[in-house]
Amino acid sequence: MNSEFDVRLGLSYSLGIYLAVNALPDCALVVDGKDCVVQKAIQIRGNHDWSSTLLSSDGAHRILTTHAMHEEVWKGRDDDVERVLRYTVHREDVTTVMLCAMRMASVTDPPYDLIVDKVVQDTGTDKPMVLLPTRSMREDWLSGYADTLSQLAKELELVDSQVDTERPRVAIVGYLMDRNEQDHHANIRELRRLVEALGAEVVSVWLCGEPVSHLREAGRAQLVVSLPYARKAAKTIARRTGAKLVETGLPMGLEGTSQWLRQIAGALERPDDAERVIEAELREVAPRLEGVVPMLLVNQSMAFAGDPYLMRAFIAFAHELGVRVPFRMIFAPEDESYHDLLEDTLDDPVAIVDPREGQSKDAFDKIVAEREVILLVGNTYAIADLKPKIAAYELGFPSFHRHALTEQPHLGYQGCLSLIARMTECSLMHRLLHSE
Repeated sequence: MNSEFDVRLGLSYSLGIYLAVNALPDCALVVDGKDCVVQKAIQIRGNHDWSSTLLSSDGAHRILTTHAMHEEVWKGRDDDVERVLRYTVHREDVTTVMLCAMRMASVTDPPYDLIVDKVVQDTGTDKPMVLLPTRSMREDWLSGYADTLSQLAKELELVDSQVDTERPRVAIVGYLMDRNEQDHHANIRELRRLVEALGAEVVSVWLCGEPVSHLREAGRAQLVVSLPYARKAAKTIARRTGAKLVETGLPMGLEGTSQWLRQIAGALERPDDAERVIEAELREVAPRLEGVVPMLLVNQSMAFAGDPYLMRAFIAFAHELGVRVPFRMIFAPEDESYHDLLEDTLDDPVAIVDPREGQSKDAFDKIVAEREVILLVGNTYAIADLKPKIAAYELGFPSFHRHALTEQPHLGYQGCLSLIARMTECSLMHRLLHSE
């Protein structure tokens, strides 16, 4: 049983906000809190994301602090918050300003909304100023990311253009753009390619490393494709624009990607186009896997550690390959929405939710020995905590050691090929280096 004093391996609410800001190059975040809020960004900049612009060598960071101190939070904080907001509004590289607070600073309930209104009135700025909720004591990084996109969906002025065109317009909302490297940019290109192969136009992706102006283009969409990381934001945009909404999972693997295309084509009332695209894609991709999958993957077992949305997609992908996933470490608080990941009759898994430091090692070692697990796929913290004697492949946030300077997608048909190649490379190299 977990104790409140155990060290959580899970990720904080504010990190989810930071990831969203990291994916919006013209956005700045003001945090009412201590100086450490800026240092926290190094988990992203220079570690997880080699292309991050959150911090700058000239001090013009995109994460800013009000320098709140414990002994001073009982005093009025209006002037300090207002001062930093004014500075941020006047920066030419910033088009959108967000404001959030550490629980320590917000405990006296400062009137943040009134402070924001005063700055807007005094400066005459037309830059969006988005106030984010203070939920750091109750929620995790996934909620931080989702809440940020949800507030943007409520407050951004969207392009108002519903002119009929020959090609239906699509917005993809809820992609987890956790870094600006070529794994995620390649994923975005693959999703765009597949949707456009259906005869549609992708007008906006939330988020994809583009400026805030790109988000506004979602107002042109006739269909909003909702990915798991920002369901509320997708619903809000669809409600505001009158667009149709379709909720999907992550398109991972051959079957997962095909199902994703069928859902979108169905919503576009173009089911025949989906079958045409799927047939063409499988004709190209499937032959490349005919030798690899039966020789290296069928009847093998793997472990997965990461967020529940990526885990659900990965498990379906693994099952498609004939691979079992008997060990699962879910980096999220307990929630009924992913109980299906805990009770799987096919894999009979050991599943650990919201893991604590060191508490999973014995269970993991036991599963590896008894179920002949050959590969751990997981984030940096899981791999470092479990210290596996088997092969390991970093996937998800954070990944401090595996980076993508060239295209390395893990979604879509091309992502299927890339992911299989890299996982098998890790497994085979480990076998070579540790064979007796």
